[in-house]
Amino acid sequence: MATTSSTTSSTSTSSGLGSLNFGSGASLDLDKYYSQLEAAEQSKLATYDTQKTSVETKISAYSTIQSSLDALKSQAEALTADNFQKSATATTSAVAYLATATDNSISGTYDIQVNQLATTQSNASAKVSDKTSTLGSGTITLQQGTGDALSISVTDASLVGVRDAINSAKDSKGNKLNISAAVISNSDGSSYLTVSSTTTGSANAFTISATGDSGLTDVVSNMSVKREATNAQFSVNGVDLEASSNKVTDAVPGLELTLSSVSTSPETTTVATNTSDWETGVTNFVSSYNSFLSTMSSLTQYNSTDSSDTGALVGDSGARTIRSQIKTLLSNENLAKLKDYGITAISLDKTSSTKPAGTLEVDSTKLQQAMKSNPEGFKTTLAATDGKSGIMNQIVAKVDEIENSKTGILTTNTKTLNDKVTAITSQKERATTASEYRLKMYKQSFTKLVQFKTTMDTQIESIKAQFEALKKSS
Repeated sequence: MATTSSTTSSTSTSSGLGSLNFGSGASLDLDKYYSQLEAAEQSKLATYDTQKTSVETKISAYSTIQSSLDALKSQAEALTADNFQKSATATTSAVAYLATATDNSISGTYDIQVNQLATTQSNASAKVSDKTSTLGSGTITLQQGTGDALSISVTDASLVGVRDAINSAKDSKGNKLNISAAVISNSDGSSYLTVSSTTTGSANAFTISATGDSGLTDVVSNMSVKREATNAQFSVNGVDLEASSNKVTDAVPGLELTLSSVSTSPETTTVATNTSDWETGVTNFVSSYNSFLSTMSSLTQYNSTDSSDTGALVGDSGARTIRSQIKTLLSNENLAKLKDYGITAISLDKTSSTKPAGTLEVDSTKLQQAMKSNPEGFKTTLAATDGKSGIMNQIVAKVDEIENSKTGILTTNTKTLNDKVTAITSQKERATTASEYRLKMYKQSFTKLVQFKTTMDTQIESIKAQFEALKKSS
């Protein structure tokens, strides 16, 4: 009698469980079922990765907003810098002087001739054979201009000692003198004492004398004037003027002159309203502002037909608040002010994906005309010198508020998102541990099933063998 045996066969796969065969072609693919369970677990874990990616995309979007805000702030600050605050520029090819326009410059042409430079007084002593030999003791008296005379006591002083005494002397208020002393030496070892004023102008001329030992008085009291203290003498448009310094700030309002040499004829300086830096600054700011609006539009837009075109921050209240706060500064009253200078917002019927509502446009011709006709008003409108009022200062302050490291909406929202990433990461770690445990349990259960089936098959084969043995013995 033929017999049919049922055996268990194992097919090696990645899980190592194989298949359970039940005879007559029936089998149970344990590797397949385990793989399905494993895939289900991975699918659960993948949801955490999806959540994390979504949050990280928002963090990146906020970083993009910050970069756009920083660029906007930088351009706003540029309009508050010194080159913008100067309402005029001085143009000259003069050799004898340097001309610089300041805040209060008045447009015009100035013919300037330098006839004499302001100088400091300088005295020198007769030759002394040894600068370290004692000259004697006594009192040195110095008087500069209309100031009080200053007495300096010296004891057994050499030429070097006299120099040091003068340089360390202070007046009754504890201030050092506007006079300095030096020892100049020759190649033969002989030396000279020189005393010079440190400030130019005839009003700073000085006298020096000494009483006491003859060696001291012969050197100090008999010093000769090598260079007299003089005022600068120059003319502006034919008017003769004098100044105690070669740096002249009050001859022409708003024009600073630095005299450097004598000229034989007048040299011309032209002062004109400074519109070049202003126009460049305004154009750069408008470009940066429009870029900010475009960035915000891209990050917050919603596309019902193409999800890939939907912004990372669609529906995000923080992004809407940031856009609103910045945009408000260039609307209504402020926008009305800018309109007088050729800066306007495009109308709603001209808006597009690249030019969202509020995009600014500049009429260069009107801008230049307005800057020339009312430069001070233009400066006040955009960037008042108090650092607070003016549209540019308002924008700088608002960006600083948005980016405040503790309370700024950009900072707090980014921190919230980073906290979410941390939480999702922790959740995934816990879920991964639980998933690995479940898969371990599944594998153990399948392994026990294989072991049980093997045991049963062995017992069946044993019983069959016993029946066969009985048949043969009967």
